[in-house]
Amino acid sequence: MDLSILRFGRRVIWGRLTGKKYPFLVQFSVSNRCNLRCRYCYATYYDRPSEDLPLEQVKGIIDELARAGMFRLNLVGGEPLLRPDIGDIVAYVRSQRIHCVITTNGYLVPKKLDALRQVNMFCFSLDGAREGNDLNRGEGAFGKVIAGMDACKAAGIPMQISAVLSRHT
Repeated sequence: MDLSILRFGRRVIWGRLTGKKYPFLVQFSVSNRCNLRCRYCYATYYDRPSEDLPLEQVKGIIDELARAGMFRLNLVGGEPLLRPDIGDIVAYVRSQRIHCVITTNGYLVPKKLDALRQVNMFCFSLDGAREGNDLNRGEGAFGKVIAGMDACKAAGIPMQISAVLSRHT
């Protein structure tokens, strides 16, 4: 069992007794870049500047969140796996005893899995069956997310799915 869950439970009880509040979950966008152009995406990541926050600045933010007693940090983007230092970020989050989740479109999971083994969970963006998913996310997207999920399953890393409901799905 992940001890961060027990530590957070202890904080919740202590917070109830003392009136102190702790953040449960924070979504931290670590990249403005994305390798897809999903039909429904409002963020237009492909038109944004490509400079990500420097690693030291990311660590400083994580330090502040850790001091606040946060339990779960979701690393999101764009596509967080486009960062060459994403493994360093995950390792740093875990060194702060924070539960770490990455939300991804799955394309780069098999390639980067060795650097990401400390992650507690992957959240895969999958909008349904192949036809609807690929219509929303691009030809071949379904197969890529399934390959990423297969890699996680083989490595024993828990996963969940995030889906966007649309008329195609």
